[in-house]
Amino acid sequence: MKSLVKIGEPAVQALISALKDEGVQVRFSAVEALKEIGDLRAIPALIETLRDENATVQDQAVNALVGLGEVTVSSLISALKGDDLAIRMGAARALVKLGEPAVPALIETLKDADLTARDNSARVLVEIGETAIDSLISALKDDNLNVRARAAEILGDLGYKRALEPLKQLLYDKDEYV
Repeated sequence: MKSLVKIGEPAVQALISALKDEGVQVRFSAVEALKEIGDLRAIPALIETLRDENATVQDQAVNALVGLGEVTVSSLISALKGDDLAIRMGAARALVKLGEPAVPALIETLKDADLTARDNSARVLVEIGETAIDSLISALKDDNLNVRARAAEILGDLGYKRALEPLKQLLYDKDEYV
């Protein structure tokens, strides 16, 4: 696969095809090579690889997506909303590893009509932890009831003292469900 990495962008399609190979080592090496090349065309295929039967290949796909950086956030958020449990779990792991760059999109997903998408985003925000606090405190003032309520719940789960005053202000929220 090192030769394909040296070839670079022209090898991407062959590497994407190799993600479906029967051999675990072939799939693992293909993911590793795609990560090194860094071509964004690989994002959908890497997301599909989050459901690979081999956990090591799945983990490498998470690392590859994280390695591609912030540009993967919107694709990972879409994957977080999907029906496939393995892909949702892998997307969540990648978003946690991405950390702060994923926070605004995750908070925006708290507005989603789909309860599963909101819950998955909330879980990821809890796992991201302290780096999400400022954005979550800001979300307490969002116009959307779901966003305010979930942000309050997440901040409560995180238990950071600096969220205490903003959470106290929610006692006076215009909506009793917050």
